[in-house]
Amino acid sequence: MKRVILLLLILICTLNSYSIEYYVDTKEINFGSKIKFTIEFDDNEKLKEFSPKFYDFELLSVDTVENKVNYNLFPIGEGNLFINSQDILITDLNEDFTVKTDTIEIFVNTLIGDSENFSPAPLAPFFDIYSKYSYLAITILIIVIVLIIAIILYFLLKNKIKLGLLEKIKEKPHKKALRELEELKLKNYIESNRQKEYCLDLSSILRNYIEGRFSFYCGEMTTAEIERFYFSNKDYIPDFHYIVQMFQKMDLVKFAKYSMEADELNKMFDFTKDYVLKTREVENDEN
Repeated sequence: MKRVILLLLILICTLNSYSIEYYVDTKEINFGSKIKFTIEFDDNEKLKEFSPKFYDFELLSVDTVENKVNYNLFPIGEGNLFINSQDILITDLNEDFTVKTDTIEIFVNTLIGDSENFSPAPLAPFFDIYSKYSYLAITILIIVIVLIIAIILYFLLKNKIKLGLLEKIKEKPHKKALRELEELKLKNYIESNRQKEYCLDLSSILRNYIEGRFSFYCGEMTTAEIERFYFSNKDYIPDFHYIVQMFQKMDLVKFAKYSMEADELNKMFDFTKDYVLKTREVENDEN
């Protein structure tokens, strides 16, 4: 009789138990990629209250599929980031209970791959050829490179005078930036809600101006690389901190389908124009 009672108690406890799973689709991504944090319930369970706080990630969207809730996240930064512990209030057969998740560590690779844990992209077909015909491939590659360098040097020397004249009449950085800003304004990207194209052009204009004006070659650098340079050279470029923040916001629009208000986009445009006018190199005829 005691055994029967014990079995019944175990059965009741089993019926009243709850089960919830939480996980991410990957624990290592490249910067610019998204990650999915999923909470999965049993059929009898429902999410009653959950106010997620993702300090190292930007919450892009939430979608629900059957008994799963997916949170699409975009990393803010690089290296070891964390999805911090969350309190989730669940309803199971009209009974409420709270589940506390564990902290999940995510590693975000930089685009330049300077981390020891960086995972390179799959090898291109060329490297398959190289692995089979290593010596021949290296010899051909060296010959091609030498020929290309020789051809480039030939045309540079041949047109040395012409290149010198072109350098003298080269458009000043601030004039080029102001002209491109006016052209960007005429494209009406904001009015047609083409924010990605707008941020691509505005970011390129500002980066090119900084290159020409301050000889800081940031055109091909990622925002994370520019930010690292800022922390060691804070006084190198005026308003550098705000510029880095602006690049970070535009990266969200370019790579993560993040949307900004029109007023904020206009403020970025106005800042860029004022910045060019304020920091331009004043020529003698402009005094």
